[in-house]
Amino acid sequence: ADAGYGTIYRRGTYDPTPLAECEDGLDNDENGLTDFPDDPGCESASDPIEAVPEPAVLLLQLAALVTLGMRRRAAAGRTPAH
Repeated sequence: ADAGYGTIYRRGTYDPTPLAECEDGLDNDENGLTDFPDDPGCESASDPIEAVPEPAVLLLQLAALVTLGMRRRAAAGRTPAH
């Protein structure tokens, strides 16, 4: 719940410690995705910043996924079509 001062407080407690952006129920980086595990900018629920990954990071992640897919196809005895 919003305490009226821009701080989200933990539910059911009086702990004024703000929630991490990746668990506060808000779309902090305005990418249409909210919190871990749905937002790719969150590595865990305790990640303090819901940040959009840099383009270079996205390219590395894409390359890793393509490589993984190729390895799985090779392990299954299939080769990519040429």
